[in-house]
Amino acid sequence: MATTGGTAPTAEKRVSMTTETAEVVQLREEMKALRREFDALRTLKEPFTSSRRPSLNDGRGGGRGSKTHTPSNSTPSSPKLRPATSGAAETPGVTTTAPSTKRKPPMSLFGYICKEVVGAQSVGAGNDNVESHEMLDNFLHIPTQLESVIAYGFLLCFDTFLYTFTVLPLRVLHALYTLVMMLVRPRSADHRFRRTHAYDAMRGAIMLIVCRALQEVQFGVVYHTMKTQSAMKLYVVTAMVEISDKLLCSLGQDILDSLYYTVRYHPHRYYQLVGDFIVAVVFNCMHAMLFFLHVVSLEVAMSHKGSILLTLLISNNFAELKSSVFKKFTEGNLLQITCSDIVERFKLVVFLTLILFLNFVTNEVGAAKTAGFEDWWDNFWHFAVAVFCSEVVVDWVKHAFITKFNKIKPSVYSGFSASLCHHMTTRCQKGRMLDHNHAVSRRLGLLAMPLVCLTYRFVTMSLQKLSSSSVHAWHSYSLGVVLWLCLCLIKMLTSILLLGNACRWADRMESKGHVNGQHTKLGTAAKIEHFVMRSNTRDWKAE
Repeated sequence: MATTGGTAPTAEKRVSMTTETAEVVQLREEMKALRREFDALRTLKEPFTSSRRPSLNDGRGGGRGSKTHTPSNSTPSSPKLRPATSGAAETPGVTTTAPSTKRKPPMSLFGYICKEVVGAQSVGAGNDNVESHEMLDNFLHIPTQLESVIAYGFLLCFDTFLYTFTVLPLRVLHALYTLVMMLVRPRSADHRFRRTHAYDAMRGAIMLIVCRALQEVQFGVVYHTMKTQSAMKLYVVTAMVEISDKLLCSLGQDILDSLYYTVRYHPHRYYQLVGDFIVAVVFNCMHAMLFFLHVVSLEVAMSHKGSILLTLLISNNFAELKSSVFKKFTEGNLLQITCSDIVERFKLVVFLTLILFLNFVTNEVGAAKTAGFEDWWDNFWHFAVAVFCSEVVVDWVKHAFITKFNKIKPSVYSGFSASLCHHMTTRCQKGRMLDHNHAVSRRLGLLAMPLVCLTYRFVTMSLQKLSSSSVHAWHSYSLGVVLWLCLCLIKMLTSILLLGNACRWADRMESKGHVNGQHTKLGTAAKIEHFVMRSNTRDWKAE
């Protein structure tokens, strides 16, 4: 009996310990589940607004220290959270975690209308508004920045044009004089015919051939032939001439460079030298003929009855927006577009000036004045202002939207001016270029030789008409000489002005020039080139 009585408490004690161990394991699992639910609620950042937070001790029947003896054959019940609402039925084994929220009353139609009309509204975030303001400010500053570059580039084109019209004939005469003196005195060291002299002589020959070819073209025949055509045909001809001009400009400078390379480095390759010379002659003749057609088409459009042709010419300028605005451009592409716009504007001014000079000399200076010249004068100014203003407005709109869509700062145009100044100062670098006008022509894409030949054709035609009147022939030719001397003087003044501006740019770059954090004294061209090659346009400040 003693043994039996001692064994019974031990068995009961073992059952109690087993029950307590199961309860501890179950409590740990419950705590882990509650912690996971609590972390999920805290992550969602929702306020826990139930009537009572679920305690870690809910459903346990006591704390960890309480020992509740249950029968061994009974199954422990799972814990339950108190429901959010008192009236809801409790579902065993399901944990309720959704907090109670108060539903807002629906908005009435009158309230919605009041919110839309008088309610406070916020358009975007603060950073978006600042960015939009900066973009609009840059958009409005584009015309001024663009016109500063175009003004300087226009003077560069004018300087290059005057160089070909005034300085190049003097270089040709000097080359011919050197050749004659070398033939007369072959042993003289002072008169040595160099290869650059040969290149100047060949350029002079090309100009003479092109001018002679233009003399064979009758202005009156071409004018009346185009005047009898319809306005649509004239519009097509003008568009074809402009496209062909752009294509020839991209090729013309390479042809002259090839001729110079052959003369400079391979003068004994006679077949190649003759071939390059013939190609240069044919190319310049074609280009000068295109310019001639362009001037005649403008003259016809000016004297055309009605404004249909003028409207078509202006619409041709606006058609340029379609091919350039909705494309991706870099700063290098924008520089090319800017140079192209500079050349187009310069050509337009030259063409209008030639038309004005021809009609003024033939109708106003001569003894027999035309009665309708005043009407033509008014028509000319209306036409010239309309065409030129449309060109300017199209350039402004084009550059403004290109910089907006590609997120380019307006200060990049000051870098373009610095690039043109750099090409202007290449005359100071020995062995780089034949003359600074070569670098400027290549950068801008301007071919001055066909323009000079066209100008010579119209000037000689005007002087011939002037000499056919009561004015003596020697008076007309003396007038031509005086005009040429005036152009020589203007060329000198323009070159001095441009070179002085380039030097001022160099001084500004010297004050800003820092390489690797240290101030350095760079050369004129190196300082400007260092400024141009800075890739971060935000640091560029418009001068």
